Amino acid sequence: MYIVVIAWLYVVILMAVMEPSWVGGVMTVVFYGLVPLGILLFLSGTPERRRRAKREEAASALADQPVRDPDGGHPEQDQDDLPDRVAHPGATVQPGDQVGHRDVDHAGRGQ
Repeated sequence: MYIVVIAWLYVVILMAVMEPSWVGGVMTVVFYGLVPLGILLFLSGTPERRRRAKREEAASALADQPVRDPDGGHPEQDQDDLPDRVAHPGATVQPGDQVGHRDVDHAGRGQ
């Protein structure tokens, strides 16, 4: 989209340079370049502005909701049963469990 804008501004500037007076050149830049491009960019940005407004509304609605803490602000309630838990004997990763170079199958293109 921006390449079209740049190309059109290039054409308009060349048209303005060829005007017989500087007033005509300024009017050419304004009325052939800036005004139509402003309208074009405004109209092409309208859907994104609407999406952004909906996202901001959703974010503000989410921010207004209270955060629920399952512990009620008391993390020590989760730690009451820690002394009764049984530890697992041995390490969870044993020697020889490492992933080697040829152990992973790579997906081909398109998968």
